[in-house]
Amino acid sequence: MFEIGSYVSYRADGVCKIADIRKESFGVLAEPALYYVLHPIHDEKSIFFVPVDNGMLVAKMRPLLSADEITALIKRVAERPLEWIPEAKPRANFFKRILSEGEREELIYLVRLLKIHTETMQSQGKKVYATDDAAAKRAAQLLFAEFSMVLPIESPNDISDFIESVL
Repeated sequence: MFEIGSYVSYRADGVCKIADIRKESFGVLAEPALYYVLHPIHDEKSIFFVPVDNGMLVAKMRPLLSADEITALIKRVAERPLEWIPEAKPRANFFKRILSEGEREELIYLVRLLKIHTETMQSQGKKVYATDDAAAKRAAQLLFAEFSMVLPIESPNDISDFIESVL
């Protein structure tokens, strides 16, 4: 069980602080249930209620990684071959799935893949599709939200450089 005051990475919503664990009743006939009350750190007006007894949703609440765990994860991702999907629509769907799930390993893979693709396109004097660029930026934002809590990274733009520096 998570503790009040701790930080978690929640789905693709970024880092949240556990503000409370309390009973709530949503709906007229609903029985009160115990919920984690999460506040995203970059959007103080938002709030998430995660039922403590819903294993599927609680599994999406991940403790933040340490600097050593982040480095080990990046090295593990580096062992995966990078496979570019040449067709735009299947590629966009693949990126959308990664971004919606918010899994760290997949986000790191996506950042690496798009950085290398962008460099290749630029060396050929070509432009990157706007959807590819947007996916790269969103993946970097999601990783930045968590990694900046434990690493000296100052902006989402520094994520791909940090990943490459680990390799």
